[in-house]
Amino acid sequence: MSRRAAWLAWSLCALCLALAMATLILAVLNGRTPGEIVIDEGIVAVATLVVAFSVVGPLVASATGSTT
Repeated sequence: MSRRAAWLAWSLCALCLALAMATLILAVLNGRTPGEIVIDEGIVAVATLVVAFSVVGPLVASATGSTT
């Protein structure tokens, strides 16, 4: 895996993290209560999954370059 691919993977990870944070901020600004965000809407669950999967990808992309 080239350095360019690892850089792209980490850049997309940062974009996903920013979008997940924007989702939470917009939910609060839209008048959602913390209970609605966490339980009813499931926004936190989706944001957590987005963050988890977007972090695993760059870790795999970075690790495969050094082990081959």
